[in-house]
Amino acid sequence: MSFDLAFWHAADDIDVAHAAEIYNRLLEEESGLVPDVPAVETFREQVVAVYPDLTSDEDLETCPWTAELFTGPGFLVACISWKRSAEVASTLVALAKRNGLICYDPQAGRVIRPE
Repeated sequence: MSFDLAFWHAADDIDVAHAAEIYNRLLEEESGLVPDVPAVETFREQVVAVYPDLTSDEDLETCPWTAELFTGPGFLVACISWKRSAEVASTLVALAKRNGLICYDPQAGRVIRPE
């Protein structure tokens, strides 16, 4: 089981229902749902600089991820281990805000907007 967070660029007025719909459709690998902005790739690079992506079973002990980062044009979904979720989530949200990205938290059903 993992604590999942999704990141993408969205209008300031995106509501939770719309974010949930986008998130679910992204997981179904539907494309063209979010703008493909360079900030997402910058964000991904910053994330893996702090927490390298999961590359092998040996990394499971030290890596905060339960699966490889799921990325596509304009989005990133991170599956974080529950025991490290508070630490990693706060870091990812701070990086997302710096890059002007929203964070959708499907567990809490909330959208965290950049400031």
